[in-house]
Amino acid sequence: MYTYSMPRTRRLLLSQSYYHIMTRGNNRNIVFKHDNDYRYYLSLISKYKDEHPFDLYHYCLMPSHVHMLVKTNIATDLSTFTINGDASLLIWVLAISVF
Repeated sequence: MYTYSMPRTRRLLLSQSYYHIMTRGNNRNIVFKHDNDYRYYLSLISKYKDEHPFDLYHYCLMPSHVHMLVKTNIATDLSTFTINGDASLLIWVLAISVF
């Protein structure tokens, strides 16, 4: 039996606000398999932090997911950062999975 569910409401993003960001692998799969994977993700955070400034207070990188506590400067930068960071990590994981 199929039940229709409404899509979730759009998140309210505010400037100068704190957010807990959590992202994980599809089906909770392992994302970080090697030390280089962790280093690459940290370089992505640094890159996007320069492009879309935000304050990073804490982060925790685990094999299957990431937690970050950030404070936004401009509300729209948060979604740009998370989209670009996740896409870049996906491309990295797919590229190294081939070998």
